[in-house]
Amino acid sequence: MPSLLIVEDERLEREGLLKLIQKNDYGFDEIYTARDGVEGLEAIRAYAPEMIITDVRMPGLSGLEMLKEAGEDIGGSVLIILSGYSEFEYVRAALKAGAVDYLLKPVAEKELSLTIERSFERLAAQQPAREAAEGGVDALPPPLPAEQGEEPLGHTEEYMLNKTIEIIRSEYSDSDLNLRKVAGKLYLSPNYVGALFKRLTGVSFNDYLHQCRLGVAASLLNEPGRKISWIAKRVGIPNTSYFCVLFKAAYGVTPSDYRRKGPAGR
Repeated sequence: MPSLLIVEDERLEREGLLKLIQKNDYGFDEIYTARDGVEGLEAIRAYAPEMIITDVRMPGLSGLEMLKEAGEDIGGSVLIILSGYSEFEYVRAALKAGAVDYLLKPVAEKELSLTIERSFERLAAQQPAREAAEGGVDALPPPLPAEQGEEPLGHTEEYMLNKTIEIIRSEYSDSDLNLRKVAGKLYLSPNYVGALFKRLTGVSFNDYLHQCRLGVAASLLNEPGRKISWIAKRVGIPNTSYFCVLFKAAYGVTPSDYRRKGPAGR
């Protein structure tokens, strides 16, 4: 599931927004908060959140300045600008910074829900999960071969990558599985494991996890009688709506249509 970063200097606004999001249980893997642009920039570089909600005006480093400073570190993130200012100049500046939505404070719960749903759709459209089509877990890149003579507890890069892939393949059904949890099992930092995984495989940890889950889901859809909600939970994506969005982005059809066509019609 995606991670979210909330950057807001006003404590009541920040805590209120956090409570609204937690109340509706959108299925975020992790939710981080920052009190200003400086903390927000540090969080972006440390956690690489897939979704960012940030205030425009903040002391020290503004939201727009923070996004500009982050540069390529937010290349794949969905950006939502939060502000009490409705002037066109702020909207235009936010859009230039790469924002996809603009929310006015105080944020209405319904508007927030619609914005997050649209952001989920944008995230899903960015997932390169099509490589996993038609083969379940077996269609995923295999672990790298161990070097000849490598010790069982050897800490080569290949060994650490293989251990990461092994954990993903065996624990993908755990909806709480994330980069931080896997890195903890390896006694390494999330930043190191994430960078290593991307460099050696060409895809991010989260993209690979999505590929694994959706590949298994595609296989399970061939089994009659399995409810889509059950399959979604089985592969670690308990939010059925988000699962359906991800699946359609990966396979071009909804889970129901995929099942209806059957192997012969694909």
